[in-house]
Amino acid sequence: MVAVGYMEFGEISTAALIGGVLIAIRTLEGMLLLPWLAGNQAHVNTVAMFIAILFFGWIWGVWGILLAAPLMMAFKVVCDHIETLKPMRELLSD
Repeated sequence: MVAVGYMEFGEISTAALIGGVLIAIRTLEGMLLLPWLAGNQAHVNTVAMFIAILFFGWIWGVWGILLAAPLMMAFKVVCDHIETLKPMRELLSD
């Protein structure tokens, strides 16, 4: 987006501003909005979702951030249906 902003406006300061705003929006989305929404829809603990996003992001980078919420929700569903995983279900539930 910085390159597109530079080609569109021709100023590096405007391009940097576009990049900064994009980073701020993505950070708020990934750190606040996604864990909150996923926690409400799947009834997964918001703190557990946040920790999963941080962990998978650390392990797999951007792909880990994208896959953390679906993996946690799938794991929560598995824990809901297998009786021996009841302690984990209690940990992940909100």
